[in-house]
Amino acid sequence: MLGLKQSLAIGKKRTASGGIVDAPVTDGLIGYWRGGEGITTDTSGGTTTVSQWDNIASDRGGEASQTWHMTQSTKADQPTYDATNEVLNWAGGSDKQILTFDATKIDYNTTWSVVVLLDISDINNGILFGHASAVQGKMTFYNSQDGGAVRFQGTSVFYPPHDSSASPLENANFNIIGQTYAASPSDATGMGYISNQYLFLASNSAHNNPAINSGNPYFGSPSSKPYSRFGGYGGQSSSFDAMDIKEVMIFNKQLNQTEVTAIHSYMNGIVTLNVLPDGLDYFGSE
Repeated sequence: MLGLKQSLAIGKKRTASGGIVDAPVTDGLIGYWRGGEGITTDTSGGTTTVSQWDNIASDRGGEASQTWHMTQSTKADQPTYDATNEVLNWAGGSDKQILTFDATKIDYNTTWSVVVLLDISDINNGILFGHASAVQGKMTFYNSQDGGAVRFQGTSVFYPPHDSSASPLENANFNIIGQTYAASPSDATGMGYISNQYLFLASNSAHNNPAINSGNPYFGSPSSKPYSRFGGYGGQSSSFDAMDIKEVMIFNKQLNQTEVTAIHSYMNGIVTLNVLPDGLDYFGSE
């Protein structure tokens, strides 16, 4: 008879020969979470929720000895688990569902990249990562996919050059979104935004949306507000996003376009990705 908590290692990504698939990019990979792998569920109260999501980076070709995981001990704050589709579900709205992780990995004075494979049904605050208690520490995204904000006390925003009305995140398919960040910045040129197969860089003038003028990119001087929450920030009580999360990656470096292309190719093979429209002046689209 199964107890209230059980660990799942089903649905591992396999090659045609049956071997387990490594991460599509392994250099600098310090955090890796896959739906269907390393998930500890809590079935109390008649619902299947996730109390721990194991970091499998070291097992899938990433950096060694990465044993820090995403956890949540409070049943009411745990995302639910869909074993059939191998996704973690955030109900959104006033339902507070947040996983915690090591606060030393993402801060203003560390270099990092994050990539999330998600299916959004309702965007409210657009907060993926956040501080333990303060709204001044958070990473946000917009439904239009025209950029995202990184806040470590000060807020930095970068707007890539494309028609935001033609690339909504709230659609029937999955999307890849992410950010890259250079440690201890003095301006926003160390920022980058990942939108499916494209990497936009604030340091590249061709990637800056001319319609935003002097406000792009916007930079506010940062200070330490380390992220240790996934799905919101610690003090958040409402306006959560409704979404299914399939995979999460955290790197201790900035990704390049070749690596983003490899991640897109891999993820496009495991889910149906939203197809971004042609002819919108995406970097690499022409």
